[in-house]
Amino acid sequence: MKENGKESGAPLISGIQQVGIGVSDVAEAFAWYKANLGTDIVIFDEKAPAEFMLPYTGGEPRPRHAVLAMNLQGGGGFEIWQHTGFTPRGPEFDPMPGDYGVYACKIKCRSAVRAHKFHMERKVPVSALYQDALGRDYYYLTDPYGNRFQVVEITDEACWFRNENKPTGGVYGGVVGTHDMEAAVAFYRDMLDY
Repeated sequence: MKENGKESGAPLISGIQQVGIGVSDVAEAFAWYKANLGTDIVIFDEKAPAEFMLPYTGGEPRPRHAVLAMNLQGGGGFEIWQHTGFTPRGPEFDPMPGDYGVYACKIKCRSAVRAHKFHMERKVPVSALYQDALGRDYYYLTDPYGNRFQVVEITDEACWFRNENKPTGGVYGGVVGTHDMEAAVAFYRDMLDY
């Protein structure tokens, strides 16, 4: 069936392959993500210029070390990315929800209460537990590099690849700030079929 000249049904983009996560030490970060977020499968580990990033780096290749890590419970991966031409640095201000751009990488969990307890016991900086408009529990956590993650409870087994009894799965989406919510909703609805 066609709607507005497009096939209706599944969205044009049905998932996120990976999210780039900037860090100052790839090996240290991979160990932290493995221990705390279950991203323990290395797809690649590469030290080379970022040739595919030229449109975003002023046309100049930037030296980097990157590791793509996955969580076999399902979801997208983390491309753990360290610029090696200088010491990476975080923003000069504390990003807040609603600021422009990507605020947090969403990752899924089967039980937000269980995952929250696990992270608190490991002394990972976490927020309180909240509930979204759909009644799902979630919370935020911050890695050692200041990157934020929203851990969202997803109980639909169709959203999981396997159960390895890890507190979290892989990438589930992103929290993005905008200045015009109506335009953003129209973009995601009309351009991407969400």
